[in-house]
Amino acid sequence: MTALTRVRSIAIAKANRLQRIHRHLAELRPAFRAWLNGAIYTGGRGAYRYRSTRELAPWSDLARSLFPRVEDFAFAAVMMEFDAMAPVPAAIETPAPAPQKPAGRVNVIALAAA
Repeated sequence: MTALTRVRSIAIAKANRLQRIHRHLAELRPAFRAWLNGAIYTGGRGAYRYRSTRELAPWSDLARSLFPRVEDFAFAAVMMEFDAMAPVPAAIETPAPAPQKPAGRVNVIALAAA
C-alpha cells in the first residue's frame, strides 16, 4: 500500500464518519447539551446514563457507535455548543465600486500640489 493510497483511505473513512454524525445530529444535540450540563455520565461499560435516575440514555448506543472514545464525544459536545452560540454572520455586502472619472486631461497642478 503506497502512502497516497493510505492517505486516501484515511480521508474517505473520516469523511464517511462525519456523514454518519451529521445524519444523526438532531438526535445527538440533546446529548451534547446534557453532557455539558453534567446531567449524564458514562457507566462502567461505557454506556451514557442520566445522573438523576441512573437510567440508560436512549441515544447511548448511537453515541457509542459514532464516538468510540468518551473524549471524542466530549470534544464534539463542546464544538457543537460553541457553534450554536456563535452569532450568525450577516450577509456580506460588497462595497459599490467608486465612480470612474472620465479619461481626459489630467490636472498637473493639482497633482504637483498633492
